Amino acid sequence: MRILYSIILISLVWVGCSGGGVVRQEVDGLLGREPSLLFHIHQRDQFVSQVINNDFWKGYFRYYPNGNVQQLLRSLPTDKDIWVAYTHQGVYVSCHPQQKDTQSPWQQAVMERLDSLVIEKKTWYYYYQGKQLLISSLKDIAPEALSEGEEEESAKERYRDFYRLEKTSSGDVVANLFLSPKKNKEFVGGLFSESLAGLLGDWTAWDVFMDQQTLQLSGS
Repeated sequence: MRILYSIILISLVWVGCSGGGVVRQEVDGLLGREPSLLFHIHQRDQFVSQVINNDFWKGYFRYYPNGNVQQLLRSLPTDKDIWVAYTHQGVYVSCHPQQKDTQSPWQQAVMERLDSLVIEKKTWYYYYQGKQLLISSLKDIAPEALSEGEEEESAKERYRDFYRLEKTSSGDVVANLFLSPKKNKEFVGGLFSESLAGLLGDWTAWDVFMDQQTLQLSGS
């Protein structure tokens, strides 16, 4: 397995711009579950096909995504602008189908009601409202459940760094990886010195270059 140390491109250019980024409905709901890491996938097929046999990815992110989530991603009625969030309890996926769905397993999804669908022997719970399809391994995905426990303004302040990063991250790569403070310390702290890792903010965003087996700090 090729090691990343000499390949990662990292330049600690903070992504500037004070204030929060554009508030997006799908991201708000996912942040309400307190995720430890999130993916924003821009090229689904390329991401899923490359993650399976990528030595670097298997070495550092073996369970993200696992086989069940890979099958779920393949089943979605869209191949871009997909959010995947991992919490200590489970995984959440949010997407906006781009056109009328006539082929995917989700074409008969029931609107505005908590329901479930089996994909490759794995049961997924979903809530389809408006243009947003929200899916999870857990049942707590109805809008009222996702909004419990934290006022909107409080959540925006708490995740201010995340929103700033989300606003400035590149959409021209396979995917972006967002690491929470805890995951940030685990990943960055495992590769670089404590003093260097300490220069990063509470959240970090990384541009994923699967074909090059590299991650690059967004904004650098």
